[in-house]
Amino acid sequence: MIRSFALFILFIIIQYCLINYSIQKKYSTVQNLKESIYKLNEKINEEQNLEDISFRTFPLRFAEQKGIYKSYIHLNMVGSDLENTMLRRYFKIPDMNMFVTNFILLAQLESQYLSNLTLIDSNRLNLAINAILSYKDKNFKETTPIYNFWPQQKVITPDGRILYSAFPKNLVEPIKEFGSLDKFLDIVLKSLGLGHLAEKVDDIVATFQILSQAFHIPADYDDTSVNLALGGNLKHFLNINLNNNNLKYLNIINNWLNENKNVNELFNEYTKYAYHYNSTNIENTFIDPRSFYMLHSYFNSKKGEDEIILPMTWMMNINENINNYPNIAMPFNINNIDLTVLSNFLYGIISHTIYISNLEYKNNLTLQKMLISTSKLIEYVILNKLELNRPDLILVYYPSIYDMYWFLSRTNYLLNNYNLLNNLKYFKEVNFILDNLLKNSVTKNLLNLVKFNNEEAYWDDFLGDYNTTNYGEDRIFSTSLAINTLFDIWTIERVPTKREFINTTPQQVKDIINKGITYLNHYIFEYSSSKENAFFSGSIKGTNDYPFYYPMNVCNYLNGTKINPNLDNGDAISSKLMVGVQGMIDENVYNGDLMKRKWFGGKVPVDGFKGFQYDEFPYWSSPGLTYSITQLVFTKYRNVYNLP
Repeated sequence: MIRSFALFILFIIIQYCLINYSIQKKYSTVQNLKESIYKLNEKINEEQNLEDISFRTFPLRFAEQKGIYKSYIHLNMVGSDLENTMLRRYFKIPDMNMFVTNFILLAQLESQYLSNLTLIDSNRLNLAINAILSYKDKNFKETTPIYNFWPQQKVITPDGRILYSAFPKNLVEPIKEFGSLDKFLDIVLKSLGLGHLAEKVDDIVATFQILSQAFHIPADYDDTSVNLALGGNLKHFLNINLNNNNLKYLNIINNWLNENKNVNELFNEYTKYAYHYNSTNIENTFIDPRSFYMLHSYFNSKKGEDEIILPMTWMMNINENINNYPNIAMPFNINNIDLTVLSNFLYGIISHTIYISNLEYKNNLTLQKMLISTSKLIEYVILNKLELNRPDLILVYYPSIYDMYWFLSRTNYLLNNYNLLNNLKYFKEVNFILDNLLKNSVTKNLLNLVKFNNEEAYWDDFLGDYNTTNYGEDRIFSTSLAINTLFDIWTIERVPTKREFINTTPQQVKDIINKGITYLNHYIFEYSSSKENAFFSGSIKGTNDYPFYYPMNVCNYLNGTKINPNLDNGDAISSKLMVGVQGMIDENVYNGDLMKRKWFGGKVPVDGFKGFQYDEFPYWSSPGLTYSITQLVFTKYRNVYNLP
């Protein structure tokens, strides 16, 4: 009996020690966030290029631009076998674009603002801003802040016009130097120590051919909008540092403002290229068949009710595409609607209007209609779960739903903390729409998607997943985005620089945030954990994503020659072919006759999406972006819970 009692006491002591150890470990995890934030800052700094480097053929060296943060083009080589896993992880080409740098800066600006820590070196920030400003599209007026994803080079057309064409240096220059895409990719494999996988070159070439459609893209709403948001964030988040007379920050803000001063003209260009299916200007009535397929029910339901005017992806119309091809051209020669691009459009407009000036917004009635039209369409998509069922077509350039959810939540957070919504037309209505969506549908979706490992929570997307194998290659990035989203949905800033949970925050949300932070701080610095992401991609992520297989009422070459897509078996498809929907197609006609037809020999792929892990396609990844988004979520947690 004494022995049994002694064993019982020993059991109680052991249980107490284990529980206490678990509590201390968890307490230690969140208490060390300040150290993690600083350590992440070092990681982020390592990802920035500090000098210009030119492309070199031997030994192979890719070009770099001073100030830009590193991002890489990967291939989603499907499968969990060793060969495909190595290619997916290690075969990559450095890319120079303004997009990733913009998002890293947005995250770091807010992290510094919330943490009361000095995270942004003014010299590094100045390099990054100057680099971004160099991406201003030179086909528009110099003072109009319209941006391209890639750098541009000057071209002279046969008729003597001067154009500026997108120029992805690390894709175009190597192909030119080596003579063919095959030879270039073979050399890249060998330079990365993957020469033993040379037999895969044909597969890689086929995947890269998808990307070549976008080599000469025009300016776009997406890059332009996030640059607009960057200006507002620079002014707002650095204000606290200006109180400390940091003149370097002031000079950076003024530099951005000086280079982006003509926002009135930008807003006019936004309206010029908007989709408006019943417009008297025929240029505004064309849309990609994939977009119409996803949204035709919505468009038809609004006939005679609301005037729908929507931002698209490209700031180009059909006539401009015809006149400027091939130097500047939209992929597939048609414009589309991407819900994530629309989310960034909202963020750009609202950030500028709240933080810099509301005059441009107040003076543009069409832009105001675009704002509310965009919000209502986003509401329709999420309520009908289109982003979950067909993300390949509704989130055209962003494979991850977590991207869009975070973009929407940060926009609504901005509106929730603005006290003058009634002074700006539609702002209060947009806030109401987004707030309901985020607190209900989006929160529910995130809670349904979360996974648990003991006292840790995380979110997975698709990188490294195949059948029953789950490598979780985008797990840290997805988890950071999901927790950032929950924070932006359920916190408010009643006092400058201080967040707090709103009173109605579900305890389940708080518990999952705690477990998610524990997971991130546990794995973010582990060598074996992947910091990769599929932040964005091209529009084709499988054979069912081509626009040729969806109902259309426009099908012709750029020279005007018409093609019958119901009789051709695909032989007519070329880079000079344009397919689209012009105006409106009656719902009964669309769902009846047109959906039953074959288009270029194929049936409409109504059940086309099986998951991104089953098709090969190029995507962009940036470990620096993963570090910056994780740093941001740590600063939010530390801020909300008043941690030292």
